[in-house]
Amino acid sequence: MRTLDGEGNVARIMEYVPLIQSAKPLRRHTIGAYELVLWGEIVSVGAVQYTYIVAVHREGVEEPVLYVAAEVNAMRRVFGGGSHFLAVFDDEGHHNYGASDRWGDADTFFTHAEELIRARLELSDA
Repeated sequence: MRTLDGEGNVARIMEYVPLIQSAKPLRRHTIGAYELVLWGEIVSVGAVQYTYIVAVHREGVEEPVLYVAAEVNAMRRVFGGGSHFLAVFDDEGHHNYGASDRWGDADTFFTHAEELIRARLELSDA
């Protein structure tokens, strides 16, 4: 599925996204033409549980262009690893960046998510 952004460019709507029933916006931050929204108090749908999600919206485009999520590591006691996986959802699918207890903290997660978003969208630190 495709749609037009605010400048008339074709913007692809992602087909694979975090499945949630509800969430509460905790923080908003703007980087250039992008707005980052940190969501918490998430009621997930399905097997994957999310503690935090950052939705990245490009100016003029209703649907997010990217998500970064802190996914609960439900198998931690069996296989070890951190309490949460750091995951990215983009128009190519789901990408796992490993597990850490750090992703369970909103401030730490948001800071790292912003760094990851800047790198993936090739945005400067200015």
